[in-house]
Amino acid sequence: MTDAAYNSGSHPRATGKFNQKSTGFIAALLAPLPEGEEPAASKTWLRRIDTDARIMWQMGMENVNRARAHWIVDDERLRRLKILRDSASFAVLDRWNAAIDRQCCIPAPGIMALRWKRRQLRCSKLSDAALAQIAADEARLDPKVDA
Repeated sequence: MTDAAYNSGSHPRATGKFNQKSTGFIAALLAPLPEGEEPAASKTWLRRIDTDARIMWQMGMENVNRARAHWIVDDERLRRLKILRDSASFAVLDRWNAAIDRQCCIPAPGIMALRWKRRQLRCSKLSDAALAQIAADEARLDPKVDA
């Protein structure tokens, strides 16, 4: 069938007519949920939420790894120049620490991410928001470890 026939309205799907059942169905889909009612937690929906959380975590880890790579390159530069530290190297180190802090503010999607955050507690100075998020992650994920 050509596009002209579809656009002219002779095609059954192009008539624009809805029967009463389809109109009610679409209205029910578009209607807001009643107060206090949440959508069903289907396996597909929960898997999508988990996937989105893992994607956000991976994007943040890419930023942390990039900042760490910049620090390694800068450290090598200082080693070749036989300089302990300069203002540029402190700026690179601050950017790495800021990337770690931002990553710790992202909710951990799993146990491995929580373990990474716990390791950062030992070697990084984290903000209060990051510490609060780590505590929330531990409360959310630790029962899964015990079970």
